Amino acid sequence: MKTEIIEYLERTKVDNQSEMIPIELVCQVFGISFKHHVESIKVHPSLNNEAKLVSNKSLFGDDRKRFHLTKKGFTIWLLSIDYKLIKGDNRERFVHYQYGILDYLYDTSEARAQILKRKAELKTKADAIASKLLEENAEYQELVDLRAAIARTGNEINQLDGIYYNQQLELFSHPAEE
Repeated sequence: MKTEIIEYLERTKVDNQSEMIPIELVCQVFGISFKHHVESIKVHPSLNNEAKLVSNKSLFGDDRKRFHLTKKGFTIWLLSIDYKLIKGDNRERFVHYQYGILDYLYDTSEARAQILKRKAELKTKADAIASKLLEENAEYQELVDLRAAIARTGNEINQLDGIYYNQQLELFSHPAEE
């Protein structure tokens, strides 16, 4: 049954990446009156706000605008369809499709929320480490600067010693006149 649901998801072009889901294919696959449902959705107090005409050339191969619902609207619409309106073998498949869609959209939403939560936690941890490293880097840079200053003072001392030594040499090579 799981593979059948996946097949229906593919045939009806429902995926969790799309924000808008076409209903025309669902109607075709299960023999539901597309026009009747579009009209019902247009007058429905909640679903009419979830509907939009959208063109999707990559999905349908043309630029014609088709009737779509948001994920939430699609779920409400699909679950509101009376399975008794579906004829023959499609009835049982439709009920499984309803459950499959709910599981698919809900489970992937839950999984997405968990992944987003984990991503936020990882980002917080990475930001804390980056901040610490920047702070340590600043301290390290200060240490490098101090060592450079120490080396410069050492050179200054050597220069001073050199000057003093040269002065002493100068004094001893030209004794002072008495």
